[in-house]
Amino acid sequence: MKPAFFFFLFSFLFSVLLKAVAPVPYTGKISVRGVNYFGEAQFRFSLYDGQGTTYWQNGEGSGDTIQVPIRNGRYHVLLGGQGMTPLPPELFLEHEELYLRVEFKFEEGDELQHLAPDQVITATPRALVAEWAKMAKVSERVSPGAITRSMLNDEVLADLNKTAHGTGTDSVSAPPSSSITRDMLSADLRADLNRTVTKQMLGQDVLSDLTKTITREMLPADVRADLNRTITASNLAPNTITTAQLNEQVLKYLRPEVMQSPEAPGLVFHGQRVILQSRAEGKYLSYQWYRDGEAIPGATQKRYVIPDVNGSLHDGNYTLVVSNDFGTVTTPATELKVDATPPYHTVSSIGLEMIFCPPGTFTMGSPANEPGRGGDETPHTVTLTHGFYLGKYEVTQAQYQTVMNGNSEGLGADPSQFKGSNRPVEKVSWEDAQVFLAQLNAIEQTAGRLPAGWEYALPTEAQWEYACRAGTSTIYSWGNDINSSRANYNWDGGANDGNDSKQTVEIGQFSANPWGFFDMHGNVWEWVHDWKANYPGGALTDPVGPASGSTRVIGVVPGTTPGRTCVRLAHSTPRAPHSRIGFRVGFQAVQPDTANPELELVRGSECDA
Repeated sequence: MKPAFFFFLFSFLFSVLLKAVAPVPYTGKISVRGVNYFGEAQFRFSLYDGQGTTYWQNGEGSGDTIQVPIRNGRYHVLLGGQGMTPLPPELFLEHEELYLRVEFKFEEGDELQHLAPDQVITATPRALVAEWAKMAKVSERVSPGAITRSMLNDEVLADLNKTAHGTGTDSVSAPPSSSITRDMLSADLRADLNRTVTKQMLGQDVLSDLTKTITREMLPADVRADLNRTITASNLAPNTITTAQLNEQVLKYLRPEVMQSPEAPGLVFHGQRVILQSRAEGKYLSYQWYRDGEAIPGATQKRYVIPDVNGSLHDGNYTLVVSNDFGTVTTPATELKVDATPPYHTVSSIGLEMIFCPPGTFTMGSPANEPGRGGDETPHTVTLTHGFYLGKYEVTQAQYQTVMNGNSEGLGADPSQFKGSNRPVEKVSWEDAQVFLAQLNAIEQTAGRLPAGWEYALPTEAQWEYACRAGTSTIYSWGNDINSSRANYNWDGGANDGNDSKQTVEIGQFSANPWGFFDMHGNVWEWVHDWKANYPGGALTDPVGPASGSTRVIGVVPGTTPGRTCVRLAHSTPRAPHSRIGFRVGFQAVQPDTANPELELVRGSECDA
């Protein structure tokens, strides 16, 4: 009874096909004068064949439209879904090739515009059983008596001439010249034809065909193009696609992506407020902070705030896990260490590198027989009881501009005469430097990176000379002589002649001193904190200069004096900018000002160098 069996199988597959009709996803793009459109628009969709006959449209009436969101020039719809007229069940069985016509308008009252060219539409999933469904459809249309005995081959005739057994003792033979109808079959045969076909009933060749792998090469070009298109959330019906069904390349764009990893402050002290924060991109993100691999209860935001840090409770390595339905990503660990003193510190907002100078004692000033010394450089012992950080380089023009853009004092952010983003900033007055430092402290405090009781400030004259000497006692940190390979200074001729550069150069061009500081000799003069005054006699501890005065001390000579740069060589009024003057940033715990040395007030006319 093979013909009856296959007729039932065809009918079964065809009924499944009709019930499995689903909306067809479609993605399009709209740009206005070359710019991707972003907003809402009214659309009308219709399907027609090569002869121009329309077989489906989104609404009951020819003027019906639907509103569709457009994001970055792209829109996504489900043809036959989203409130549209459902697709006819036999649409893709009866028509192998249909065309989609898309019309749209931005506002009510506008005329619909045709988006050309029209696209060929196929329903790829249904194509896998389309041929079988067509055969079932053909068999369904065969009317009783249409198949005659003369149409059958010998094998079928032999099978039909077999005795059909019923429930009684009599047997019934099919009339040799008439069609076989359902009522001619016995009850047991009809029950057999009506039974469910299971996988176990199928032949091995059928099973092999159903389970074979479909490779990319088997698919037509339009199907491959459809598979390669960008899929957004609006293309996906709820609960239809799982993460396991997506390949790694697709998951790469759906998983969270960390754009900024958390970074613990370089200096953290007991009782300080610490903020760890990260930035990630993706849809429907969730966050969980971890300390040393253990989840922190309640820390489920992209920003983690510790209001009162304590070493015993909070020391450790912190990571943030960012997740969504498509995957999870973990940031690199950042170490939080309370009450530690790392040898290096970086000001994150401007990338300014700093080096720690430990407490110590040194001889400040210069001996009486040293060539070129000033009369106010009497040698004396200075002890610094507190360590501090000092900039590895002079402040660059790029760093200065980053902080000073939009400053509250209305100062220009690019004052330098010799331009270059990586050259030291110059033509900066002492008061300009104070505005810069106030802005920098505010930026770092807002970001949660400024420890309580610490500030960015100009170094004192003693701190500057301590870092400049770097444990040495010679005229320069490398010895007692200088040449053009050691520093940028006026080594040939006057200010306007000779073969030297006669201008600043980029930072870090010459060797660092023993503690790692660059350009302490040459390039630009550097403002320090102190008012100008004569050194007092005897040893000093943590000197900060007088409480007031008329000129501030400058700590380095780049041009007119080729000599000694580890001592006081110049001073100027706080408001005076000069093409030779820049500065270097210090970072230190705030100490009370107890110094009261003798003042030496200098008239402003004597400050020009």
